[in-house]
Amino acid sequence: AFPSQSRAQLSDSVKHDVDSFICKKIKLIHQFAVSRSQSILSMSLNWALSRTPVASVILGVRTIKQLRENIGALSTKPSKEDYDQLDNLVGPLDAYEPYCLGVF
Repeated sequence: AFPSQSRAQLSDSVKHDVDSFICKKIKLIHQFAVSRSQSILSMSLNWALSRTPVASVILGVRTIKQLRENIGALSTKPSKEDYDQLDNLVGPLDAYEPYCLGVF
């Protein structure tokens, strides 16, 4: 089940695209982030910004609290080893439907 008021709960298109494969990946990334004393938000945003050719990320916020959390997440940087481990956890991007890449 998705958290209430989450994009996955509110959007039929996201509900359709977030399948068990994506849920497993998100759980693995969450567990990894927690093991590194970071939030999944911090780990994911920093990882996405570290990828070539990514130049920016679009933050989908609905509240000032969410905006602050997103900005604060960028204050902690994972190590190169963390980024390498995340690459392994995420796996090859061609395994994902193009729309689902936005979930990460």
